[in-house]
Amino acid sequence: MVQEKGFLISYLKYGENDAVLHIYTHNEGYKSYFLKGIYSKRNKKKALLQFLFEIQFTTNPKASGLPLISDLQAYGHLPEWNIKTNALQFFIADVLSNILRNEAQNESIYSKISGFMDQLKEENISAHVHFLVTLTEDLGIKPLLNDSIYLNPEKGVYEPFSSHHCFDDSTSGLWKSILEEGYSVKLTNAERRRLLESILVYYSIHIPEFKNPASLEVLQQIWA
Repeated sequence: MVQEKGFLISYLKYGENDAVLHIYTHNEGYKSYFLKGIYSKRNKKKALLQFLFEIQFTTNPKASGLPLISDLQAYGHLPEWNIKTNALQFFIADVLSNILRNEAQNESIYSKISGFMDQLKEENISAHVHFLVTLTEDLGIKPLLNDSIYLNPEKGVYEPFSSHHCFDDSTSGLWKSILEEGYSVKLTNAERRRLLESILVYYSIHIPEFKNPASLEVLQQIWA
């Protein structure tokens, strides 16, 4: 038996009562597991199936197929329902499902996800863009900082002239500020929208097969 903890990235109902869980674990990185009976009428643990909720569980590794979860518990307190912060939570889980599938154990990534969830508890409505900018360091695609003004998204370096319409002096400056100061950088609604657009452009350039998450439309509608 193996004990583990991790953040639930996504899950898929399997049959009538079972599910396949995709979890970014503390010790092994991105892993998939099989969970029996979670959708049965008497199982109250369905409440634990929340995107990016930190869970702890016991597995019984199988010689073949997915490891089976034999026990599932909350690692922390269930987050309170808030339609706006839950939209951010769902969006980031959607992005991570896209980019972490081949990611091994990484303490820094795990810590950053935990920090993002802490920011949501404080209702930081800019937490998703802060998180995605700072995550570039762990993904190996962090822009190289210097004294120039404009971020060139293709080269991942700052230059004295603009090379992309999404990376004007203001947005490029926000990238630099967040990379240096993290969540302390305050953003207006307009800045947050422009920054998110630039992040999706940057990720699509530097991460193979990256696609805009389906949840982006929901996020835009809620925060319109």
